[in-house]
Amino acid sequence: MSIYAIIKLVIRILLILASGGFVFFTFKRVKSPDRVNFFASLGCFIGIILLFVAHFAVAILQYNSTPPADYYEFNVTSEDLHGNYWDVKISHDKGEDLSPQLSWDPVEGAACYAVYMIDPDGHQWIHMKTLTTETTLETGAVEDYIGPYPPSGSHRYYVYVFALREEKNLPKILNAPSSGIDEITSILNTGSNSDIGNVIAWGGVAGMYPQE
Repeated sequence: MSIYAIIKLVIRILLILASGGFVFFTFKRVKSPDRVNFFASLGCFIGIILLFVAHFAVAILQYNSTPPADYYEFNVTSEDLHGNYWDVKISHDKGEDLSPQLSWDPVEGAACYAVYMIDPDGHQWIHMKTLTTETTLETGAVEDYIGPYPPSGSHRYYVYVFALREEKNLPKILNAPSSGIDEITSILNTGSNSDIGNVIAWGGVAGMYPQE
């Protein structure tokens, strides 16, 4: 459980106590309208409002804690990347439609890894997605894969590897445009209990196709 989840749990407990106190002192004030019961009831009401604001503020901080998409935290390598260009065999238009070979170092605490290939030059097109417990994927190992087939010129093809604390159902989108890596990261970063922090770390590698 992350620090955000702990804080939100504490706030919820305090909300229950404050709500109970408000009902109790309001009931007492009806039966005995004195200043003590009035101020106690008012204090509980103000506390409820402040706790709601605090819960909302923590939620904003939590959902803004998704890792940014402009850096890698561990290295990913591929034997099918030659210099700055992907091997033609991984392509859809001229090759064999084989997913690229990928390797990365294990990440402590990771239950599995989510792997994506995206073409940012082609409407954030999703070319590959898979979930694995391995740290090496051999060439052609991924079934949910459609190789590069840019309509014109060379495109960049990014592979992202996300180390996850727990398994996550991947979005079904494949061989179609997407909203980009930020949205995918946000989805993967949400755990089964709706808590943020499912992505421990991530790495990546990129190359062009075709070679011009």
